Amino acid sequence: MTEPSDADGLHKLGNELVAGGDHAGAARAFERALELDPSRPTTLNNLANLLRERGDLEAAAALYRRAVDLGGKSAALLSNFAKTALALGRADEALRLAEAATAAAPEREAGPLLHARALAALGDVAGAREVLLRATARSAHSGALFNELGLVLARLGAGRDSLAALETAASLLPTDAAVLANLGDARRRALDLDGALSALTRALEIAPTSTDALESLAALQTTLGACDEAAATAERAAAQLQGTRALDLGSMRLFALAHSDRLAPSALFEEHRSWGEAATRLYDEPGSSRSAGPREELTARAEPGEREQRGSRRPRVVYLSPDLRDHVVARFLGPILAAHDPERVEVVLATTAVVKDATTEALRAGRELLDLAGMPRQSARERLLSAQPDVIVELAGHSGDPVLQLLTPRLAPLQVTYLGFPGTTGLSSIDLRITDVACDPAGSELDFSERLARLPRPPWVYLPGDIPDVTPRHGRASPTFGCFNRATKLTPTTLELFARVLVALPEARLVLRPRVFGSATATKRLLAPFAEAGCAGRVELRADAPSFQDALRGYRDLDVALDTFPYHGTTTTCDALLMGVPVVSLMGSTPAARVSRSLLGAVGLDDLATEDASAFVEAAARLALDTGRLDTLRAELRERVLRGPLGDARGLARALEDVYLGAARRPPGAPEG
Repeated sequence: MTEPSDADGLHKLGNELVAGGDHAGAARAFERALELDPSRPTTLNNLANLLRERGDLEAAAALYRRAVDLGGKSAALLSNFAKTALALGRADEALRLAEAATAAAPEREAGPLLHARALAALGDVAGAREVLLRATARSAHSGALFNELGLVLARLGAGRDSLAALETAASLLPTDAAVLANLGDARRRALDLDGALSALTRALEIAPTSTDALESLAALQTTLGACDEAAATAERAAAQLQGTRALDLGSMRLFALAHSDRLAPSALFEEHRSWGEAATRLYDEPGSSRSAGPREELTARAEPGEREQRGSRRPRVVYLSPDLRDHVVARFLGPILAAHDPERVEVVLATTAVVKDATTEALRAGRELLDLAGMPRQSARERLLSAQPDVIVELAGHSGDPVLQLLTPRLAPLQVTYLGFPGTTGLSSIDLRITDVACDPAGSELDFSERLARLPRPPWVYLPGDIPDVTPRHGRASPTFGCFNRATKLTPTTLELFARVLVALPEARLVLRPRVFGSATATKRLLAPFAEAGCAGRVELRADAPSFQDALRGYRDLDVALDTFPYHGTTTTCDALLMGVPVVSLMGSTPAARVSRSLLGAVGLDDLATEDASAFVEAAARLALDTGRLDTLRAELRERVLRGPLGDARGLARALEDVYLGAARRPPGAPEG
């Protein structure tokens, strides 16, 4: 075929080659057309589209800009340019282009979609919601707009409205795997677990390699307690990705692996170390688009004069968390913040959570709060750096929304992990893990990339307000065991242990409150070990409690609480002890399986921290029959909590301050002493 000799003909040829799948030939045709006539916005747009698809975003953006400068004003051009600007992290430019695209063609969905995404990228998630609400009112049959609205509403914590929007999106786009993946995740958050599994199964039938669907499935499997399967699913998704999303999925996988007892401590550590090395390579390598750059590396050290100006004797400590809201982490953190000595440390809070509530305000209590919600990584790091932190204490680890990635390269001279995750971060930029000798005894250093800051006391206080009274044990015909941990922690090993306890005491019963009530899939998994042991009829599955106070009242029905393995309870153990219910726990060799030794030791129940499965069963059965001891513990345990280390917020705050002050003065790499 003879190549056209005019620009119009070459442009037409380029379009035909695109339609036929010959993108390289199309690019050559468009380039030849532009050589003949450089002032063709449509040709520039089409060539830029090919470059964008090829991953050459900067070159594509340059062509889009040329097209706009030449007077190109089509909604398609402006939308394509906005999409590329967003991908390059230029949200301000994307916002202007998306607004122009919407004005050029109000009936098209691309403009409002990109407008909302740009606002969200700039941290204005509420503004994104308003844009999408107006757009869906104009275009009630746009599945793409309802899908985006559902995602934005989820970020704002409007779960019910998010689910409704995504149900609408799926009805309009029933074969769109990405929409079905989002719907599955929304159903999971609403605890419609069977509905979530149905949507995700359909999504993966349509697109077997969909990373969105695989990520949502991994989250669902974790919720259901199928953590080995969740780890495998997350690994499958991460293998298809690079950059930040691969790291996020890797972190999800590590959280799942922490619930598995199939890995030796050394293998579990290697998984975390490998993740940390990947994060370091991604963010620290010179020339990386996500690298910190020289300025950040300098500001992570004490710059001359800056810290002296506010007084070197009072370091600034930033507590960083996605959970500074009605969340268990806040329940543990609150008493510490209230007890910190303002003469010793200056406390600053930082959160990535979009949703703020009364708990957020209570924690804030006049302190500076760095709101990082919705910020791109670089902007969030710059905001943290602006606070001139001497110490950053991250409170999530691998347990929730990722904040760890913000801390490499380091932002503060001392970076600490605490509270949120019972294990190593794997990051070389995290210096210390707050712990004690019961959780992490001598020799456990090999399980961590951080140095261990072993406090001379348990590393927790638990002082929730407005709690119901402890009531005496009522005469029961049979002993009642219970476990109110979520299903994620009810591993096959845990359920088999519980079944052995019921077999050992044929008159006993077990109450589970796994937060998956009503799911046939979850019920089948949870009851299977008991059915196999012939005791499923003595297991009661309860719905989740409507409030924290009601959750605590549920412990009045129990004689003995059984802990999970290998990921111990922390909040649930404290709740049980506070309500006068002793807890029997099995110790293990991984960090998550040593938590209860510290908690039980704090209230004088060291004998209930057992060393093997047989000892666990024997201790549980023996305690359940010892009504005298149970009555004594019911009457005394709350006071043991409140008057012992778990109630001593001032003591813990001083111990933490000693760590922050001492480590900040110690040269990097020096031993703890």
